[in-house]
Amino acid sequence: MAHLADVTREVRIALKLLTASLIIVVFLFIFFKGGLIMKNLFFPTPPLPPEEKFGKLPRVSFPAQKIENINYRINTLSGDLPNFPDRINVYKVKKKNPSIIALQTVRENLKSQGFSENEVKINDSLYQWTSNNQVVIQYNIFNDYFKINSNFLVNPSSPPEGAGAKKDRTFNASIDFLQGLGLETSDFAENESDIAYLKITNGTLTVAENQNDAQFVRVDLFQKNIDKDYKIYYPTAKNSTTYFIFKNDSSPSKIVAGKYQHLLPDDSSTYPIITAELAFEELKKGNVLVFNDIQGKDTIDITDISLGYYAGEENQQYFLPIIVFKGNAFKAYVQAISETSIGN
Repeated sequence: MAHLADVTREVRIALKLLTASLIIVVFLFIFFKGGLIMKNLFFPTPPLPPEEKFGKLPRVSFPAQKIENINYRINTLSGDLPNFPDRINVYKVKKKNPSIIALQTVRENLKSQGFSENEVKINDSLYQWTSNNQVVIQYNIFNDYFKINSNFLVNPSSPPEGAGAKKDRTFNASIDFLQGLGLETSDFAENESDIAYLKITNGTLTVAENQNDAQFVRVDLFQKNIDKDYKIYYPTAKNSTTYFIFKNDSSPSKIVAGKYQHLLPDDSSTYPIITAELAFEELKKGNVLVFNDIQGKDTIDITDISLGYYAGEENQQYFLPIIVFKGNAFKAYVQAISETSIGN
């Protein structure tokens, strides 16, 4: 039978061995973990390259314009150009699913909104209808883009009144009209959209000084940001590619002109983008789309630089990122995708 002293001695030896083992395990853990931390600190694993799942991309197709010889000066709050990420999502533009009943569906939707007269086939994709108050809509049945026109310039109306001239009313009336046509409206942002009061001067539509001086009200529908942070920009500085002009009030029956060219993002893939420094060089070279409301100024102060997306042509295949330079009454768009990812 073992003596108590022998048992105690064996227990002590076992505890010492266990303690030593734990110390070794902790040391090895700290050694390897510390080594991994040091490796990541001084020799970090490079990130995976951008996906580029869509292959080479087209260039951003800006409208043609004559670029003035302007000097630019960085005058941001920090005094420096921003640091952008090295990549960004590129989105395919969502396409309408083909349907053998596309024409019938469009015909029925337009009839519900008062366009049921004088159906005319312009080509395989484009048809025209007229409302009972002689407003004409030309509608592309393959992509749902449309334009509305009438002779409202020769039939001026009284000033917009009351709730009909308010932003929320004209916005809601526009959304109701589009939903009546079965179109997507969820990405239009009321807080981003804008109204303008218009009048007829010498047979042309001009901006009115105020509501009392106006004969029409125009609402431009702007889309919500992509990926929360990135605004969508259009081929003009202040207007969207989707808008409506109302007379008297903002009921759908009072729409006298408008356009719907609404691009929606679909699948995405990451692509490399240029730095703000390279974009600034492109700006100075004139490889941009420029909006400058102050003519004759030799030097423009750039006060803000940001990333965004461009929504332009009707046949645009992708939401392509742009770098946006802003100043006092000035805006310019520069293509953001790196030249290595641009096709011919």
